[in-house]
Amino acid sequence: MAVSATSGTTSSTSNSLSQAVNKTLGKDDFLKLLMTQLQYQDPLQPTDNEQFIAQMAQFSSLEQMTNMTSGLEKLQSVMTMGVAAQLLGTTVTYKSADGSNVQGVVSGSQMKDGTMQVQVGNQLVPLDSIISMSK
Repeated sequence: MAVSATSGTTSSTSNSLSQAVNKTLGKDDFLKLLMTQLQYQDPLQPTDNEQFIAQMAQFSSLEQMTNMTSGLEKLQSVMTMGVAAQLLGTTVTYKSADGSNVQGVVSGSQMKDGTMQVQVGNQLVPLDSIISMSK
């Protein structure tokens, strides 16, 4: 009975680990993995203190990188909005869906599907489609 319980636990743990590896690991996943490791460690051979401290340092680094990435994404969004606002009233040339160059005046901007777009005539144009601009 103890053998099958241990076998089931090992199978469950390895399934959870393989699912975690298939997606991007975040700080919550790292904590779950660490807690599972501590829960199922051999009491006769516990985790070495140095290993535990190293894992906690890795978790701290992961959390700091996650926070920094989040901050950079917010900054990029604000900067993109600023660029779009500065284009108001500017004549731009952009590459249309059919590959031709189209020129028009920017009359507005909006965020659509996570991409900042400017209104040129009756078209919404992603910022990365703009080839040139003039006042």
